[in-house]
Amino acid sequence: MKILLYLGDAYFINCRVGVGTYHSNIIFGLNAAYDIVVPENCSVKLPKNAHPVHLSKIKKGVISLFKWFLPINVFFKNYDCIITDSFSFKKGKCDTRLFMIVHDCMVFTEPKNYTFFQRLYARIASKTFKQADCIIAVSETTKQALHDIFRLQYNRIKTISNITDFYVESKKEKNFLYIGDMRKTKNLHNLICGFSAFLKDSNSSDNLIIAGRKKYEYELLQKLVEDLKLEDRVVFTGYVSEEEKRKLFEIAKALVLISDNEGFGIPLIEAALNGLPVICSDIPIFHEILDEENAIFVDNKNVQSISNSFSKIEQKNISPQACQRLRDKYSLETFHKKINELILQAGGKK
Repeated sequence: MKILLYLGDAYFINCRVGVGTYHSNIIFGLNAAYDIVVPENCSVKLPKNAHPVHLSKIKKGVISLFKWFLPINVFFKNYDCIITDSFSFKKGKCDTRLFMIVHDCMVFTEPKNYTFFQRLYARIASKTFKQADCIIAVSETTKQALHDIFRLQYNRIKTISNITDFYVESKKEKNFLYIGDMRKTKNLHNLICGFSAFLKDSNSSDNLIIAGRKKYEYELLQKLVEDLKLEDRVVFTGYVSEEEKRKLFEIAKALVLISDNEGFGIPLIEAALNGLPVICSDIPIFHEILDEENAIFVDNKNVQSISNSFSKIEQKNISPQACQRLRDKYSLETFHKKINELILQAGGKK
């Protein structure tokens, strides 16, 4: 069986986040030999069973433009199975099996956070969902959204949750840690305001570390920190490498993620797997991943609720049993088993 991975560039860039982790899990999880589309002159590590198919910038641009009008198998011929998160059509009765990955439905569930053109792009892209033989959703929450919004049948959607093998021994020092980008949907404005209220109501010497690329709302957030006179208590690190992230986890007492919505939430898994308590927003996807044993759920629109959660974290301890349940649920073995079973089914094997 001839297999092609046609994914975005998230795995191939230096500033890798959750989507890049998901791509990595697929790339290193497939047992069969396969081709993978990679950027021109890319030399990122690939497994031995992966054969790189290099695309020039011109050819990649042509595909990006015409994929809205022509099926994906016009550009990539003679494949039995194509796995992609690039929204693509498939020619009517061709034998190619098309598996489409959907990371989240936030542009549809939280449209106010996106521009007109982003919403238009997503609406057009969603028309390709019914062309896929199978949709791969990264969470049960995303699967439910696909069913509710697009009326896709449950049996056409396969949930394969993102996972991580990130392990570290936390010293639980005086730092609250946020890892991610600085988009408006991450609700960092309320996080900083809640942290400020917490400091005023307590004698805490804790700090808030915000790790992520200094983009999107960074300048507004930096000014907010200055206005609240928190320059010595809130630290913007910029993007951090895996080794730098490990060091931040070692000195963190809790992870904080109070997004309006998420497709998944890899930092939550990384924290809870390592016995680090979590403060997170009270939204379905986070309840899917964690429970009250390892997380404090807050109203992310309520600054006082956020402030109170910082005080409560001292009493939150995650048991070894809770960590083990997460390791069993979100393991590389489970991820690899599911993705390979999907490929076997595509090849008609039992």
